[in-house]
Amino acid sequence: MSSPSAQIALAKLLYALGDRTNFEDAIRKAIRLAPDNYLACYYYGKFLVEQKEHSEEGGKYYEKSCALAPGFFDGWIAWGEILSRQGRQAESVVAYERARAIRPSEAQVYYLLSLAYRKSGNAERAQWALN
Repeated sequence: MSSPSAQIALAKLLYALGDRTNFEDAIRKAIRLAPDNYLACYYYGKFLVEQKEHSEEGGKYYEKSCALAPGFFDGWIAWGEILSRQGRQAESVVAYERARAIRPSEAQVYYLLSLAYRKSGNAERAQWALN
């Protein structure tokens, strides 16, 4: 398969099915075919973080997916989680706020915001996010 969009779709499907072995092959090919596609970057980041335990390198791909598609909710959530794990709470708040602007009714983003605010010492904003 030499079509970047078909390869990305295959990788996305394999990820959703939990077929991590075939997902690895598919996403490696997808990122080679389309290194500037936001979904290829996002799923390659997931591969690096979840299968290879390379959160820093995977985070770079999440960040790139957000730069390529600023309206990509899942990218902002994933990038915010990496930033939070790295102790970069102020930056994770920014990522989660971007996600909140995209989907203001998504409960998950408020929970993640509350954690990031709490970790950064802002209990008042953490409570606001939970409410």
